[in-house]
Amino acid sequence: MEHVEVISAYSCVGDDGQTIVVPGMPPKWLGLGDRPLVLDRDAGTRLIDQNGGRWPDSPMEPLMRAILHMQPNYDFRAVDIITDRHTLASFLQLAPLKGEDRESEASFEFGVQVVEDTLIFLRLDSPTSNQRSFREGFEKAVLEQYEGYEDCQAHHRIVECSLGDLRVLLRYGADAYVLEDTREFNAAMSTMETRPGSPHVLENITVQCGGALLPQSAMVEFVTVKQGPRGDERIWKKYRETYISGAPRYAAAEYFNTHTGNDKAIFLSKNLNEYNSAVGTHDDALEVSSPETIAWFKNTVVATMGDIRELVEKGNGRYYRVRFSEGKLVIQRSLSDGIPGLSAELCGRWRSKRRVTGMAVGDGASESDDMSTRSGSEAGEQADSLA
Repeated sequence: MEHVEVISAYSCVGDDGQTIVVPGMPPKWLGLGDRPLVLDRDAGTRLIDQNGGRWPDSPMEPLMRAILHMQPNYDFRAVDIITDRHTLASFLQLAPLKGEDRESEASFEFGVQVVEDTLIFLRLDSPTSNQRSFREGFEKAVLEQYEGYEDCQAHHRIVECSLGDLRVLLRYGADAYVLEDTREFNAAMSTMETRPGSPHVLENITVQCGGALLPQSAMVEFVTVKQGPRGDERIWKKYRETYISGAPRYAAAEYFNTHTGNDKAIFLSKNLNEYNSAVGTHDDALEVSSPETIAWFKNTVVATMGDIRELVEKGNGRYYRVRFSEGKLVIQRSLSDGIPGLSAELCGRWRSKRRVTGMAVGDGASESDDMSTRSGSEAGEQADSLA
Protein backbone atom coordinates (compact mmCIF):
# COMPACT_ATOMS: atom_id res chain seq x y z
CA MET A 1 0.00 0.00 0.00
CA GLU A 2 1.21 3.51 -0.79
CA HIS A 3 0.54 7.07 0.39
CA VAL A 4 -0.72 5.97 3.81
CA GLU A 5 -2.42 8.81 5.72
CA VAL A 6 -4.07 8.53 9.14
CA ILE A 7 -7.64 9.84 8.93
CA SER A 8 -9.02 9.06 12.38
CA ALA A 9 -8.88 6.58 15.26
CA TYR A 10 -11.03 5.39 18.12
CA SER A 11 -10.95 3.17 21.18
CA CYS A 12 -13.77 0.88 22.32
CA VAL A 13 -14.74 1.45 25.94
CA GLY A 14 -16.28 -0.75 28.61
CA ASP A 15 -18.57 -3.72 28.23
CA ASP A 16 -21.76 -1.97 27.11
CA GLY A 17 -20.84 -2.37 23.45
CA GLN A 18 -21.98 1.16 22.61
CA THR A 19 -19.22 3.66 23.42
CA ILE A 20 -16.15 4.80 21.48
CA VAL A 21 -13.60 7.48 22.37
CA VAL A 22 -12.31 9.50 19.40
CA PRO A 23 -9.42 9.56 18.61
CA GLY A 24 -8.80 7.37 21.63
CA MET A 25 -5.50 6.11 22.99
CA PRO A 26 -3.65 2.81 22.49
CA PRO A 27 -1.65 1.30 25.36
CA LYS A 28 2.11 1.75 25.60
CA TRP A 29 4.40 -1.12 24.56
CA LEU A 30 6.76 -2.05 27.41
CA GLY A 31 8.25 -5.17 25.86
CA LEU A 32 9.70 -8.14 27.70
CA GLY A 33 12.23 -7.78 30.48
CA ASP A 34 15.28 -9.94 31.05
CA ARG A 35 13.47 -12.42 33.29
CA PRO A 36 11.31 -15.22 31.83
CA LEU A 37 7.60 -14.43 31.69
CA VAL A 38 5.51 -17.40 32.90
CA LEU A 39 1.77 -17.20 32.18
CA ASP A 40 -1.31 -19.30 32.82
CA ARG A 41 -3.60 -20.05 29.91
CA ASP A 42 -6.44 -17.54 29.41
CA ALA A 43 -9.93 -18.57 30.47
CA GLY A 44 -13.20 -18.16 28.59
CA THR A 45 -13.87 -16.79 25.11
CA ARG A 46 -12.06 -13.91 23.45
CA LEU A 47 -13.55 -11.22 21.23
CA ILE A 48 -11.29 -11.21 18.17
CA ASP A 49 -13.43 -8.76 16.18
CA GLN A 50 -14.43 -5.94 18.52
CA ASN A 51 -16.53 -4.16 15.88
CA GLY A 52 -18.43 -7.26 14.80
CA GLY A 53 -19.00 -8.29 18.40
CA ARG A 54 -20.17 -4.89 19.65
CA TRP A 55 -22.12 -3.75 16.57
CA PRO A 56 -23.12 -6.97 14.76
CA ASP A 57 -25.77 -5.24 12.62
CA SER A 58 -23.42 -2.51 11.36
CA PRO A 59 -19.75 -3.14 12.22
CA MET A 60 -18.53 -0.37 9.90
CA GLU A 61 -20.59 2.28 11.68
CA PRO A 62 -17.95 3.22 14.30
CA LEU A 63 -15.47 3.81 11.46
CA MET A 64 -17.87 6.26 9.83
CA ARG A 65 -18.73 7.97 13.13
CA ALA A 66 -15.07 8.38 14.08
CA ILE A 67 -14.22 9.99 10.74
CA LEU A 68 -17.24 12.30 10.77
CA HIS A 69 -16.36 13.32 14.34
CA MET A 70 -12.85 14.46 13.33
CA GLN A 71 -13.51 15.42 9.70
CA PRO A 72 -17.20 16.36 9.25
CA ASN A 73 -16.70 17.16 5.56
CA TYR A 74 -14.84 13.99 4.64
CA ASP A 75 -15.97 12.83 1.18
CA PHE A 76 -16.60 9.08 1.39
CA ARG A 77 -17.82 9.12 -2.20
CA ALA A 78 -14.26 9.67 -3.44
CA VAL A 79 -13.19 6.32 -1.94
CA ASP A 80 -13.23 3.13 -4.02
CA ILE A 81 -13.12 0.59 -1.16
CA ILE A 82 -13.87 0.78 2.56
CA THR A 83 -12.63 -2.30 4.37
CA ASP A 84 -11.13 -3.92 7.42
CA ARG A 85 -7.55 -5.03 6.94
CA HIS A 86 -8.51 -8.61 7.75
CA THR A 87 -10.92 -8.77 4.81
CA LEU A 88 -8.58 -7.16 2.29
CA ALA A 89 -5.74 -9.43 3.38
CA SER A 90 -7.89 -12.46 2.48
CA PHE A 91 -6.77 -12.05 -1.12
CA LEU A 92 -3.16 -12.65 -0.09
CA GLN A 93 -4.12 -16.25 0.70
CA LEU A 94 -4.08 -16.72 -3.06
CA ALA A 95 -0.74 -15.03 -3.75
CA PRO A 96 1.70 -17.50 -5.38
CA LEU A 97 4.46 -17.11 -2.78
CA LYS A 98 7.67 -19.10 -3.39
CA GLY A 99 6.20 -20.30 -6.65
CA GLU A 100 3.69 -22.51 -4.81
CA ASP A 101 0.07 -22.95 -5.89
CA ARG A 102 -1.82 -21.81 -2.78
CA GLU A 103 -5.34 -21.71 -4.23
CA SER A 104 -6.16 -25.33 -3.38
CA GLU A 105 -5.78 -24.58 0.36
CA ALA A 106 -7.30 -21.09 0.42
CA SER A 107 -10.82 -20.43 1.69
CA PHE A 108 -12.51 -17.18 2.69
CA GLU A 109 -15.79 -15.29 2.52
CA PHE A 110 -16.85 -11.69 3.02
CA GLY A 111 -19.84 -9.47 2.31
CA VAL A 112 -20.06 -6.43 0.07
CA GLN A 113 -22.40 -3.45 0.27
CA VAL A 114 -22.39 -1.03 -2.67
CA VAL A 115 -23.17 2.61 -1.88
CA GLU A 116 -22.93 4.85 -4.94
CA ASP A 117 -19.59 3.94 -6.55
CA THR A 118 -17.98 2.72 -3.32
CA LEU A 119 -17.63 -0.93 -2.32
CA ILE A 120 -17.73 -1.69 1.40
CA PHE A 121 -16.11 -5.02 2.31
CA LEU A 122 -17.62 -6.60 5.44
CA ARG A 123 -16.40 -9.45 7.65
CA LEU A 124 -18.74 -12.42 7.94
CA ASP A 125 -16.67 -14.72 10.16
CA SER A 126 -17.43 -15.17 13.85
CA PRO A 127 -16.29 -12.25 16.04
CA THR A 128 -15.41 -14.52 18.98
CA SER A 129 -12.92 -17.31 19.54
CA ASN A 130 -13.25 -20.19 21.98
CA GLN A 131 -9.58 -21.08 21.63
CA ARG A 132 -7.85 -20.58 24.96
CA SER A 133 -4.49 -18.92 24.39
CA PHE A 134 -2.03 -16.80 26.37
CA ARG A 135 -2.79 -13.54 24.57
CA GLU A 136 -4.68 -11.69 27.33
CA GLY A 137 -2.10 -12.55 29.97
CA PHE A 138 0.68 -11.42 27.65
CA GLU A 139 -1.07 -8.10 27.02
CA LYS A 140 -1.38 -7.43 30.74
CA ALA A 141 2.34 -8.08 31.17
CA VAL A 142 3.76 -6.03 28.28
CA LEU A 143 1.26 -3.17 27.85
CA GLU A 144 0.51 -0.11 29.98
CA GLN A 145 -2.68 1.92 29.57
CA TYR A 146 -2.40 5.69 29.55
CA GLU A 147 -3.76 7.30 32.72
CA GLY A 148 -7.49 7.81 32.42
CA TYR A 149 -7.85 5.24 29.63
CA GLU A 150 -7.73 2.06 31.67
CA ASP A 151 -11.22 1.07 30.50
CA CYS A 152 -10.28 1.14 26.79
CA GLN A 153 -10.31 -2.39 25.43
CA ALA A 154 -9.34 -2.03 21.78
CA HIS A 155 -7.81 0.71 19.65
CA HIS A 156 -8.57 1.07 15.94
CA ARG A 157 -6.77 3.14 13.33
CA ILE A 158 -8.36 4.36 10.10
CA VAL A 159 -5.97 5.10 7.27
CA GLU A 160 -6.45 6.23 3.70
CA CYS A 161 -4.06 4.66 1.22
CA SER A 162 -3.71 3.82 -2.44
CA LEU A 163 -3.54 0.46 -4.15
CA GLY A 164 -2.53 1.36 -7.66
CA ASP A 165 -5.23 3.75 -8.84
CA LEU A 166 -7.66 2.63 -6.13
CA ARG A 167 -8.33 4.83 -3.13
CA VAL A 168 -8.82 2.64 -0.05
CA LEU A 169 -10.14 3.53 3.40
CA LEU A 170 -8.81 0.84 5.72
CA ARG A 171 -9.43 0.07 9.39
CA TYR A 172 -7.18 -2.07 11.55
CA GLY A 173 -6.63 -2.81 15.21
CA ALA A 174 -3.41 -1.37 16.65
CA ASP A 175 -2.03 -3.22 19.67
CA ALA A 176 0.18 -0.53 21.20
CA TYR A 177 2.46 2.43 20.61
CA VAL A 178 6.11 3.22 21.22
CA LEU A 179 7.60 6.68 20.72
CA GLU A 180 11.37 6.77 21.05
CA ASP A 181 11.60 10.48 20.23
CA THR A 182 10.22 12.39 23.22
CA ARG A 183 9.64 15.46 21.05
CA GLU A 184 7.33 13.44 18.80
CA PHE A 185 5.50 12.12 21.86
CA ASN A 186 5.14 15.59 23.40
CA ALA A 187 3.81 16.99 20.13
CA ALA A 188 1.15 14.28 20.00
CA MET A 189 0.23 14.77 23.65
CA SER A 190 -0.13 18.54 23.19
CA THR A 191 -3.18 17.88 21.02
CA MET A 192 -4.68 15.43 23.49
CA GLU A 193 -8.27 15.96 24.52
CA THR A 194 -9.33 15.15 28.06
CA ARG A 195 -12.01 12.69 29.04
CA PRO A 196 -14.84 12.63 29.58
CA GLY A 197 -15.89 15.10 26.93
CA SER A 198 -19.47 15.87 26.07
CA PRO A 199 -20.81 12.57 24.75
CA HIS A 200 -22.56 12.64 21.39
CA VAL A 201 -25.25 9.97 21.52
CA LEU A 202 -26.25 8.46 18.17
CA GLU A 203 -28.64 5.67 17.34
CA ASN A 204 -26.19 2.85 18.03
CA ILE A 205 -23.05 4.56 19.32
CA THR A 206 -22.06 7.04 22.00
CA VAL A 207 -19.04 9.09 20.87
CA GLN A 208 -16.81 10.69 23.50
CA CYS A 209 -13.99 13.14 22.80
CA GLY A 210 -10.62 12.10 24.15
CA GLY A 211 -7.14 10.84 23.42
CA ALA A 212 -4.55 11.77 20.83
CA LEU A 213 -4.01 10.87 17.19
CA LEU A 214 -0.52 9.37 17.45
CA PRO A 215 1.67 9.16 14.33
CA GLN A 216 1.56 5.99 12.25
CA SER A 217 5.28 5.47 12.88
CA ALA A 218 4.54 4.86 16.58
CA MET A 219 2.21 1.90 16.10
CA VAL A 220 3.21 -1.59 17.24
CA GLU A 221 1.49 -4.88 16.51
CA PHE A 222 2.33 -8.28 17.90
CA VAL A 223 1.29 -11.91 17.84
CA THR A 224 1.79 -14.67 20.43
CA VAL A 225 2.49 -18.14 19.03
CA LYS A 226 3.79 -21.49 20.17
CA GLN A 227 7.19 -22.38 18.77
CA GLY A 228 6.94 -24.66 15.76
CA PRO A 229 5.77 -24.79 12.11
CA ARG A 230 2.17 -23.78 12.90
CA GLY A 231 3.47 -20.82 14.86
CA ASP A 232 5.64 -19.78 11.92
CA GLU A 233 2.59 -19.78 9.64
CA ARG A 234 0.68 -17.55 12.06
CA ILE A 235 3.63 -15.17 12.28
CA TRP A 236 3.68 -14.59 8.54
CA LYS A 237 -0.08 -14.47 8.20
CA LYS A 238 -0.08 -11.60 10.69
CA TYR A 239 2.89 -10.04 8.93
CA ARG A 240 0.96 -9.89 5.67
CA GLU A 241 -1.87 -8.03 7.42
CA THR A 242 0.57 -5.65 9.09
CA TYR A 243 2.24 -4.85 5.79
CA ILE A 244 -1.09 -3.99 4.15
CA SER A 245 -1.96 -1.37 6.78
CA GLY A 246 1.44 0.33 6.68
CA ALA A 247 2.10 -0.27 10.38
CA PRO A 248 5.91 -0.15 10.67
CA ARG A 249 6.58 -2.28 13.76
CA TYR A 250 5.68 -5.90 14.25
CA ALA A 251 6.73 -8.27 17.04
CA ALA A 252 6.31 -12.04 17.22
CA ALA A 253 6.43 -13.47 20.75
CA GLU A 254 7.08 -17.20 20.69
CA TYR A 255 6.50 -19.34 23.76
CA PHE A 256 7.02 -22.92 24.85
CA ASN A 257 5.00 -24.88 27.37
CA THR A 258 6.37 -25.93 30.75
CA HIS A 259 7.04 -29.55 31.65
CA THR A 260 3.84 -29.57 33.74
CA GLY A 261 1.58 -29.41 30.67
CA ASN A 262 0.02 -27.04 28.14
CA ASP A 263 -1.68 -24.71 30.63
CA LYS A 264 1.46 -22.69 31.34
CA ALA A 265 3.72 -20.91 28.86
CA ILE A 266 7.16 -19.36 29.11
CA PHE A 267 8.06 -16.28 27.08
CA LEU A 268 11.73 -15.27 26.80
CA SER A 269 13.05 -11.95 25.51
CA LYS A 270 15.39 -13.80 23.13
CA ASN A 271 12.29 -15.31 21.48
CA LEU A 272 10.68 -11.91 20.91
CA ASN A 273 11.51 -11.12 17.31
CA GLU A 274 10.82 -7.63 16.03
CA TYR A 275 10.45 -6.76 12.35
CA ASN A 276 10.29 -3.64 10.26
CA SER A 277 7.08 -4.21 8.32
CA ALA A 278 7.86 -1.48 5.82
CA VAL A 279 11.10 -3.15 4.72
CA GLY A 280 10.90 -6.81 5.64
CA THR A 281 13.61 -8.74 7.49
CA HIS A 282 12.80 -12.30 6.46
CA ASP A 283 12.59 -14.15 3.16
CA ASP A 284 8.82 -14.57 3.51
CA ALA A 285 8.42 -10.90 4.38
CA LEU A 286 10.46 -9.79 1.39
CA GLU A 287 8.37 -11.96 -0.89
CA VAL A 288 5.09 -10.58 0.46
CA SER A 289 6.31 -7.04 -0.20
CA SER A 290 7.91 -7.81 -3.58
CA PRO A 291 6.77 -5.81 -6.64
CA GLU A 292 5.45 -9.02 -8.22
CA THR A 293 3.26 -9.91 -5.22
CA ILE A 294 1.97 -6.35 -4.84
CA ALA A 295 1.11 -6.20 -8.55
CA TRP A 296 -0.69 -9.54 -8.28
CA PHE A 297 -2.58 -8.33 -5.20
CA LYS A 298 -3.63 -5.09 -6.89
CA ASN A 299 -4.75 -6.90 -10.04
CA THR A 300 -6.83 -9.41 -8.09
CA VAL A 301 -8.64 -6.71 -6.08
CA VAL A 302 -9.26 -4.65 -9.24
CA ALA A 303 -10.69 -7.67 -11.05
CA THR A 304 -13.03 -8.50 -8.16
CA MET A 305 -14.24 -4.89 -8.02
CA GLY A 306 -14.86 -4.98 -11.75
CA ASP A 307 -16.96 -8.14 -11.46
CA ILE A 308 -19.10 -6.63 -8.68
CA ARG A 309 -19.61 -3.35 -10.50
CA GLU A 310 -20.65 -5.21 -13.63
CA LEU A 311 -23.33 -7.03 -11.63
CA VAL A 312 -24.50 -3.74 -10.11
CA GLU A 313 -24.73 -2.08 -13.51
CA LYS A 314 -26.97 -4.92 -14.67
CA GLY A 315 -29.38 -4.05 -11.84
CA ASN A 316 -28.53 -7.05 -9.69
CA GLY A 317 -28.71 -5.22 -6.37
CA ARG A 318 -26.22 -3.74 -3.94
CA TYR A 319 -25.48 -6.60 -1.52
CA TYR A 320 -23.17 -9.49 -2.39
CA ARG A 321 -21.23 -12.38 -0.91
CA VAL A 322 -17.72 -13.08 -2.14
CA ARG A 323 -16.57 -16.66 -1.53
CA PHE A 324 -13.37 -18.44 -2.44
CA SER A 325 -13.13 -22.21 -2.12
CA GLU A 326 -11.92 -25.13 -4.21
CA GLY A 327 -10.00 -22.78 -6.48
CA LYS A 328 -13.03 -20.68 -7.49
CA LEU A 329 -13.97 -17.11 -6.61
CA VAL A 330 -17.77 -16.71 -6.63
CA ILE A 331 -19.61 -13.39 -6.30
CA GLN A 332 -23.31 -13.86 -5.60
CA ARG A 333 -26.15 -11.45 -4.94
CA SER A 334 -27.40 -11.51 -1.36
CA LEU A 335 -30.35 -10.40 0.71
CA SER A 336 -29.74 -7.13 2.50
CA ASP A 337 -30.50 -8.70 5.89
CA GLY A 338 -27.72 -11.24 5.30
CA ILE A 339 -25.04 -8.54 5.09
CA PRO A 340 -24.19 -6.33 8.12
CA GLY A 341 -24.01 -3.09 6.12
CA LEU A 342 -24.30 0.60 6.94
CA SER A 343 -27.46 1.95 8.52
CA ALA A 344 -30.09 3.67 6.38
CA GLU A 345 -29.26 6.97 8.11
CA LEU A 346 -25.60 6.84 7.05
CA CYS A 347 -26.50 5.74 3.53
CA GLY A 348 -28.86 8.71 3.36
CA ARG A 349 -26.05 11.09 4.28
CA TRP A 350 -23.93 9.51 1.58
CA ARG A 351 -26.56 9.91 -1.13
CA SER A 352 -27.47 13.46 -0.13
CA LYS A 353 -24.46 14.65 -2.13
CA ARG A 354 -24.91 12.28 -5.04
CA ARG A 355 -22.26 12.47 -7.71
CA VAL A 356 -23.02 12.27 -11.41
CA THR A 357 -22.32 8.62 -12.19
CA GLY A 358 -23.12 6.06 -14.81
CA MET A 359 -23.67 3.34 -12.22
CA ALA A 360 -27.24 2.34 -11.39
CA VAL A 361 -27.71 1.11 -7.84
CA GLY A 362 -30.44 -1.47 -7.30
CA ASP A 363 -32.25 -2.29 -4.10
CA GLY A 364 -31.07 -5.87 -3.59
CA ALA A 365 -34.50 -6.77 -2.29
CA SER A 366 -34.52 -10.45 -3.13
CA GLU A 367 -32.23 -13.42 -3.65
CA SER A 368 -31.06 -14.12 -7.18
CA ASP A 369 -28.98 -16.62 -9.08
CA ASP A 370 -27.09 -13.77 -10.74
CA MET A 371 -23.42 -14.26 -9.95
CA SER A 372 -19.88 -14.09 -11.24
CA THR A 373 -17.54 -17.07 -11.05
CA ARG A 374 -13.89 -17.43 -12.00
CA SER A 375 -10.75 -19.11 -10.78
CA GLY A 376 -8.36 -17.29 -8.49
CA SER A 377 -5.64 -17.25 -11.15
CA GLU A 378 -8.04 -15.67 -13.63
CA ALA A 379 -8.40 -12.72 -11.25
CA GLY A 380 -4.86 -11.58 -11.79
CA GLU A 381 -5.01 -12.30 -15.53
CA GLN A 382 -8.26 -10.37 -16.00
CA ALA A 383 -6.98 -7.39 -14.07
CA ASP A 384 -3.83 -7.17 -16.18
CA SER A 385 -6.07 -5.89 -18.95
CA LEU A 386 -7.73 -3.42 -16.58
CA ALA A 387 -4.61 -1.95 -15.02
